[in-house]
Amino acid sequence: MPILKTTSFIDSYRARASAKEINELSGRTGRPDLTKFVSNEIIHKLPIVENTQLLDVGCGEASLLIGASLAGINGYLGRLIGILPSAEEVTRVREYLDDEQDLNTLISIRHGLAHDTKLPGNYFDILVCNGVLLVLQNLTNVSESLKEFSRITKIDGTIFLGEVPDKDEMIDRNYGDSIILWLFWMLKNRGFKSFYRSIKHMFMAFFTNDPFIISPKNLFFMAPINFIDLLNKHGIEVIEYYKHKEIDEFGNEYESSTRWNYLCKKIYK
Repeated sequence: MPILKTTSFIDSYRARASAKEINELSGRTGRPDLTKFVSNEIIHKLPIVENTQLLDVGCGEASLLIGASLAGINGYLGRLIGILPSAEEVTRVREYLDDEQDLNTLISIRHGLAHDTKLPGNYFDILVCNGVLLVLQNLTNVSESLKEFSRITKIDGTIFLGEVPDKDEMIDRNYGDSIILWLFWMLKNRGFKSFYRSIKHMFMAFFTNDPFIISPKNLFFMAPINFIDLLNKHGIEVIEYYKHKEIDEFGNEYESSTRWNYLCKKIYK
């Protein structure tokens, strides 16, 4: 597959659906360990019981939905639903779940957008949206999505919004669309292991169906004080907000320097 330059993140993830590794749909190339860690960290924050109706907006490869099932949601008493923005992603994840014993009967993957889920109002006990708001790119898109989240979540329901940057993460990334400059940036800022993984990923694109994608560079960001105010305007109250946590390749935990997680509840229509 040739190297692809996309004009939207929907197109980026549509292309990722053709990758050999399902974890590409998480946006964490080569790091299924990180995806599992982040999903588990979120699950530990959620008030899960066996009849919970849970929605994951932008569910990636469905790791959080799988984890929520293992944490106690009974797919026959509650609901486990994930939405994805492209038909290609939906098909890929459905096929992946069909290969996993019993999961296809418990988890529903549907086509939908953050601002237009096409799901019923006042339905979900828990809504999770992790690592998605930043790729919506601007305040208008984020506001429309928050309005939709409030609409489909029950009063007093839990809303988890994760990995929301407090500043422009691209401001010091002066490589533009140059792959060579990007590789040098990776070596300087992420170390040799990430640099090697990036080169391997690039060359695999020439010989396999795995895509190498140059995505848009503009991401949404907002300081916590302003984001909390925005949430309040949509009937969403913040219970707790804290720095997003990740692990490096050696399993060492660390806090993100830019991203925040928000544990919230819906307080009115």
